[in-house]
Amino acid sequence: MGEIKKIELVLWHKCNCRCAFCCAGSSTGDQFEPRRAVDTLIRYRKQGVESVAFGGGEPTIYPGLPALISAARDLGYSPIEIKSNGMRFCYPEYVQDCIKSGADLFTISLWGHNAETHDRLAGRAGAFEMTEMGIKHLAHYGAQTHVDFLVSSLTVEHSADIAEKLARLGVRRINLWVFSVFGAGGGMKDLTPKLERAGRAALEAAKAAARHGAGAVTSHIPPCLMQGRTDLYFSITELKLLIVTPGGHSFMAEESPFEAGEHVTACGKCAFREICAGPRREYLEMFGHDEIRAWPRS
Repeated sequence: MGEIKKIELVLWHKCNCRCAFCCAGSSTGDQFEPRRAVDTLIRYRKQGVESVAFGGGEPTIYPGLPALISAARDLGYSPIEIKSNGMRFCYPEYVQDCIKSGADLFTISLWGHNAETHDRLAGRAGAFEMTEMGIKHLAHYGAQTHVDFLVSSLTVEHSADIAEKLARLGVRRINLWVFSVFGAGGGMKDLTPKLERAGRAALEAAKAAARHGAGAVTSHIPPCLMQGRTDLYFSITELKLLIVTPGGHSFMAEESPFEAGEHVTACGKCAFREICAGPRREYLEMFGHDEIRAWPRS
């Protein structure tokens, strides 16, 4: 295992949504008890880890999350991130509790460009409305807010519109996640968009977000499919992120099937080979690699 700059503490797998493609489900199995969570924070901080994200499941329904945030702050972690579906942030007092405790980055997952699509995929009526209100409250209190937006066959044509809307709401960065068939999503292959179209959507989303001072980036679409725009692409390995689960299993983010890419023949001569992980293996199994073309080396 290489250098670790950030950990994501998966507090538990409980959630207030029933996302159709969730690989974790909403099991009530392993979870971090508060004392063990603090001990874990202490251990990794002593090892030089700088930043922490609290994830799940859904971390905002974890009892005592603000206390864990305070512990992370007192240990010197920075930034301190909450990765959430954003629904509980529709309550302004909870937003204030998290901010006062020391959280300074909020990353909200959004599965659809409208209520119909998002609620369907989230498995909960009213989820979109609550998440949208949560984003507005975060902006109102000056919180740095990012959104993980799911690019699927249902949303790819609307990526620019939602990027502009989110930027207007105060979101500073939109992470474009391409739908993955990993886990429960294995039965929903029709939601996977072609990468060529997703690449065009990323360009459109970046342009729309930029009009309002925000950015759009992705780790799932190779730069060769975004007109060579390396500024819109990042490799997950750059984060040096370790996922720490309550069951005792830890792994680097790039080892996850959600992130692991594979180089194809065209990548051998591509100018971006050193920075690009390539398409996911599952995508190549579904669609092949004809879309992937080597970007000329200058």
